[in-house]
Amino acid sequence: MLAELIPGVDASWQFSYSAPVIKERAFQFDGVFTPLLDDPMAPMVFAEAQMQTDENFYRRFFAEIFLYLEQYKVCRPWRGLLILPSRGFNFGSELPYQDLLESRVTKLYLRDLREGQKLSPRR
Repeated sequence: MLAELIPGVDASWQFSYSAPVIKERAFQFDGVFTPLLDDPMAPMVFAEAQMQTDENFYRRFFAEIFLYLEQYKVCRPWRGLLILPSRGFNFGSELPYQDLLESRVTKLYLRDLREGQKLSPRR
């Protein structure tokens, strides 16, 4: 399913799932998908679900990612998956993170899924 949601993720890659706590300010991801294979090009996927307006959301999301990359000495690419209720919520300024949001992050809007976009189930 990650391959369907995130461009550049190969459907043959397998991941383990965890929800690590980041030291310092006790940041915690909703989920981290770590590749199970040795391919250094298979990315880690940092997942966050945000269902209400939060002007600090983008700032916190990217701080969590970069603290994780530093603390865990990650040597592979990464991707982000944001699960959001719909377009139009205020999650803070995108400007400082625009390149990352465009190139590394996929936004999944739940309202779009309700309105007819289909994802094929994987078993």
